[in-house]
Amino acid sequence: MDTNVIFSATYDAESQPGRIFQLAALGHVQLFSSEEAREEVRRAFRDKLEYSKLRMESAIESLPVQWVPSSGVSLERGRAGKVIGDRKDAHIVAVALFLELPLLTSDRRLRRDASGLVDTVSVAYAWKEVRGLLGYLPRPTTTSGSA
Repeated sequence: MDTNVIFSATYDAESQPGRIFQLAALGHVQLFSSEEAREEVRRAFRDKLEYSKLRMESAIESLPVQWVPSSGVSLERGRAGKVIGDRKDAHIVAVALFLELPLLTSDRRLRRDASGLVDTVSVAYAWKEVRGLLGYLPRPTTTSGSA
Protein backbone atom coordinates (compact mmCIF):
# COMPACT_ATOMS: atom_id res chain seq x y z
CA MET A 1 0.00 0.00 0.00
CA ASP A 2 1.19 3.48 -0.69
CA THR A 3 2.20 6.18 1.76
CA ASN A 4 -0.81 8.39 1.05
CA VAL A 5 -3.16 5.62 2.17
CA ILE A 6 -1.19 5.15 5.38
CA PHE A 7 -1.05 8.86 6.14
CA SER A 8 -4.77 9.32 5.34
CA ALA A 9 -5.67 6.46 7.67
CA THR A 10 -3.72 7.95 10.54
CA TYR A 11 -4.93 11.48 9.89
CA ASP A 12 -8.64 10.59 9.78
CA ALA A 13 -9.74 7.34 11.43
CA GLU A 14 -13.27 7.74 10.02
CA SER A 15 -12.05 7.93 6.41
CA GLN A 16 -12.11 4.88 4.16
CA PRO A 17 -8.38 4.27 4.70
CA GLY A 18 -8.94 4.75 8.44
CA ARG A 19 -11.69 2.16 8.46
CA ILE A 20 -9.53 -0.29 6.52
CA PHE A 21 -6.83 0.22 9.16
CA GLN A 22 -9.40 -0.46 11.89
CA LEU A 23 -10.19 -3.77 10.21
CA ALA A 24 -6.48 -4.57 10.07
CA ALA A 25 -6.08 -3.75 13.76
CA LEU A 26 -8.91 -6.19 14.48
CA GLY A 27 -7.18 -8.88 12.38
CA HIS A 28 -9.78 -8.97 9.58
CA VAL A 29 -7.35 -7.88 6.85
CA GLN A 30 -3.57 -7.74 6.50
CA LEU A 31 -1.75 -4.66 5.26
CA PHE A 32 1.78 -4.59 3.86
CA SER A 33 4.08 -1.83 2.74
CA SER A 34 7.77 -1.17 2.27
CA GLU A 35 10.33 0.02 4.75
CA GLU A 36 10.74 3.08 2.51
CA ALA A 37 7.03 3.83 2.93
CA ARG A 38 7.51 3.65 6.70
CA GLU A 39 10.27 6.27 6.40
CA GLU A 40 8.02 8.48 4.26
CA VAL A 41 5.28 8.23 6.89
CA ARG A 42 7.81 9.05 9.59
CA ARG A 43 8.81 12.22 7.68
CA ALA A 44 5.15 13.18 7.18
CA PHE A 45 4.45 12.79 10.91
CA ARG A 46 7.44 14.95 11.71
CA ASP A 47 7.03 17.61 9.01
CA LYS A 48 3.25 17.85 8.51
CA LEU A 49 1.92 16.94 11.94
CA GLU A 50 4.96 18.16 13.88
CA TYR A 51 5.04 15.04 16.04
CA SER A 52 7.79 14.73 18.61
CA LYS A 53 10.20 11.85 18.07
CA LEU A 54 8.55 9.82 20.85
CA ARG A 55 5.02 10.41 19.54
CA MET A 56 6.13 9.70 15.97
CA GLU A 57 7.74 6.38 16.90
CA SER A 58 4.74 5.40 18.98
CA ALA A 59 2.39 6.20 16.10
CA ILE A 60 4.53 4.21 13.63
CA GLU A 61 4.65 1.20 15.97
CA SER A 62 0.87 1.27 16.42
CA LEU A 63 0.13 1.05 12.69
CA PRO A 64 -1.38 -2.32 11.69
CA VAL A 65 1.09 -2.63 8.81
CA GLN A 66 3.66 -5.31 8.18
CA TRP A 67 6.79 -3.59 6.85
CA VAL A 68 8.61 -5.52 4.13
CA PRO A 69 12.41 -5.09 4.16
CA SER A 70 13.94 -3.44 1.10
CA SER A 71 16.52 -6.19 0.84
CA GLY A 72 13.79 -8.75 0.20
CA VAL A 73 12.31 -7.02 -2.83
CA SER A 74 15.37 -5.86 -4.80
CA LEU A 75 14.62 -7.96 -7.91
CA GLU A 76 11.01 -6.82 -7.96
CA ARG A 77 12.09 -3.21 -7.45
CA GLY A 78 14.20 -3.43 -10.59
CA ARG A 79 11.23 -4.72 -12.58
CA ALA A 80 8.93 -2.07 -11.17
CA GLY A 81 11.44 0.73 -11.77
CA LYS A 82 11.45 -0.02 -15.49
CA VAL A 83 7.67 0.44 -15.77
CA ILE A 84 6.60 2.97 -13.15
CA GLY A 85 6.61 6.58 -14.37
CA ASP A 86 7.62 7.93 -10.98
CA ARG A 87 10.47 5.66 -9.92
CA LYS A 88 10.21 6.75 -6.30
CA ASP A 89 7.06 4.57 -6.17
CA ALA A 90 8.90 1.44 -7.34
CA HIS A 91 9.39 0.20 -3.76
CA ILE A 92 5.62 0.07 -3.20
CA VAL A 93 5.00 -1.84 -6.41
CA ALA A 94 7.92 -4.15 -5.57
CA VAL A 95 6.21 -5.22 -2.34
CA ALA A 96 3.01 -6.08 -4.24
CA LEU A 97 5.03 -8.05 -6.79
CA PHE A 98 7.02 -9.88 -4.13
CA LEU A 99 3.96 -10.83 -2.08
CA GLU A 100 1.79 -11.43 -5.14
CA LEU A 101 -0.88 -9.19 -3.66
CA PRO A 102 -2.81 -6.29 -5.15
CA LEU A 103 -1.47 -2.78 -4.68
CA LEU A 104 -3.75 -0.56 -2.59
CA THR A 105 -3.33 3.04 -3.67
CA SER A 106 -5.29 6.25 -3.95
CA ASP A 107 -2.97 7.44 -6.75
CA ARG A 108 -4.64 7.02 -10.15
CA ARG A 109 -1.37 7.48 -12.01
CA LEU A 110 0.30 4.77 -9.96
CA ARG A 111 -2.67 2.42 -10.52
CA ARG A 112 -2.37 3.03 -14.27
CA ASP A 113 1.42 2.62 -14.39
CA ALA A 114 1.48 -0.49 -12.19
CA SER A 115 -1.49 -2.23 -13.81
CA GLY A 116 0.74 -4.18 -16.22
CA LEU A 117 2.73 -5.64 -13.33
CA VAL A 118 0.29 -6.13 -10.46
CA ASP A 119 -3.39 -5.91 -9.75
CA THR A 120 -4.21 -2.51 -8.34
CA VAL A 121 -7.09 -1.54 -6.07
CA SER A 122 -8.42 1.89 -5.19
CA VAL A 123 -9.17 2.70 -1.57
CA ALA A 124 -12.88 3.14 -2.38
CA TYR A 125 -13.03 -0.29 -4.04
CA ALA A 126 -11.12 -1.97 -1.20
CA TRP A 127 -13.43 -0.40 1.37
CA LYS A 128 -16.50 -1.53 -0.58
CA GLU A 129 -15.16 -5.08 -0.76
CA VAL A 130 -14.14 -5.47 2.87
CA ARG A 131 -17.21 -3.63 4.13
CA GLY A 132 -19.36 -5.95 2.04
CA LEU A 133 -17.64 -8.99 3.50
CA LEU A 134 -17.88 -7.76 7.06
CA GLY A 135 -21.27 -6.07 6.68
CA TYR A 136 -21.60 -5.07 10.33
CA LEU A 137 -19.37 -1.97 10.11
CA PRO A 138 -21.03 1.40 9.43
CA ARG A 139 -20.13 3.29 6.27
CA PRO A 140 -17.56 6.03 6.85
CA THR A 141 -18.57 9.59 6.21
CA THR A 142 -16.95 11.23 3.22
CA THR A 143 -15.93 14.81 2.83
CA SER A 144 -16.00 16.76 -0.40
CA GLY A 145 -12.71 16.92 -2.19
CA SER A 146 -11.41 13.61 -0.87
CA ALA A 147 -9.79 11.19 -3.27
